[in-house]
Amino acid sequence: MSDISQRLARLERGILAAVKEVTQNIPYELQIYTEDYLNPNESGQKTSKSGRRYYPNNNTSGKLRTLYGNIARSLEPGGKGNFNKVEFRNGKFEVEYGYDPETQVISNGKTISLKYALYNELGAKDRNAKKGFRARARPFLKPGFAAYMRDANGYKALIRELETTIVDEFLQEFG
Repeated sequence: MSDISQRLARLERGILAAVKEVTQNIPYELQIYTEDYLNPNESGQKTSKSGRRYYPNNNTSGKLRTLYGNIARSLEPGGKGNFNKVEFRNGKFEVEYGYDPETQVISNGKTISLKYALYNELGAKDRNAKKGFRARARPFLKPGFAAYMRDANGYKALIRELETTIVDEFLQEFG
């Protein structure tokens, strides 16, 4: 193997290592951006005599209110119900991030699924509820992703860091 092909192989390994290192934080950053669209444990929460938590007033904000933090924990990488995968293939990032709405959690002493968050994300009708409950759309995933993509400290910062690292790798090998 010639010297140039060895150097190119080292450069390729260095670039792939840099991509892996830079992208490993994407799920943690997405968690921060998506939680900006949640109101976890908003003030005004009450506890009944039986110990159940509730909000005495209707939610008039565009953010989804949560009582126990199950959604926020499911958005945390490694949290119950969370899934995240970041790959770099053919020059493109492939990111999967979110939570499984079928995840069973304890809320108010009952075992429920995280489907209620999905209903709020989409503004969907709950077929199981009496009188056809309809959740107002209070999305948190989609606007969180959009904010991450347009923020100078989000995706754009990741690309800048990756570009700098690749140039450094190149200069180290061929500089």
